[in-house]
Amino acid sequence: MHPKVPDSGVWCWIPACPSPRSIIPTLPVTFEDVMVFLSREWASLDERQKEMYRSVMEGNYEMLVSLYCALSKPELLLQLEREELSTPLESEPEAAEMSPELAGGG
Repeated sequence: MHPKVPDSGVWCWIPACPSPRSIIPTLPVTFEDVMVFLSREWASLDERQKEMYRSVMEGNYEMLVSLYCALSKPELLLQLEREELSTPLESEPEAAEMSPELAGGG
């Protein structure tokens, strides 16, 4: 069983490019690493865009699980499945942490 990283979910190891000596280094990956979400933009999406987002996030989750990761389904996916996504998630980045383009200043 893979250890749990405090406050960042369950992680797994994904092989990186093979080294010349056939040693495969590994890098930790969490679902949050592949999750892209800004709740203030969610309200402006039409139903087709929301469905595409659900599909992509479900695909990302299934890909991580297929790599033998011990993942429980992230709260974001559970909310998307129940169509309850109307409030910001705790992990949402603040505008100061975003690039100027994403923060609307670029």
